Amino acid sequence: MIWIKKFWRGELPLAKAFWFYGVFIFLVICVALRLVAPMLLLPFGLVVGLGGGNLVITLLIAAMALLPQIIYQVLASVGIWRSSEAYLGPALRAFLCRLVLALAAAVTVSDAIVTVIEVTPALRQQFLLSGTGGIFGSRGK
Repeated sequence: MIWIKKFWRGELPLAKAFWFYGVFIFLVICVALRLVAPMLLLPFGLVVGLGGGNLVITLLIAAMALLPQIIYQVLASVGIWRSSEAYLGPALRAFLCRLVLALAAAVTVSDAIVTVIEVTPALRQQFLLSGTGGIFGSRGK
């Protein structure tokens, strides 16, 4: 747990903070979540990309799968940013690290916006087709 404090405070060397914690560990987390999320959908009879099952459950599981990734991205971004502030090498390297962090944050926000825009019509459609006015399907039938 000491490394988390050092990483958060920006006390790690910039190269280690960026390449190991910001790139390698982040990729491991993303790949692991992409492998686990479809397995979480199977008990509900949902097949990713084929549209079966309850859309709300699918969205909740997808959100739970993305949450650790977003939390880690925030942690890594703060640690890398602080490491870049303490970096004593060429200023261009620190600037490029900050630029990559800003671009990664922009991509994450734009992905979230696009997902909401794409999912909203599907939620509305399921809401209308459920027949009960609810998106969880019919009650008591």
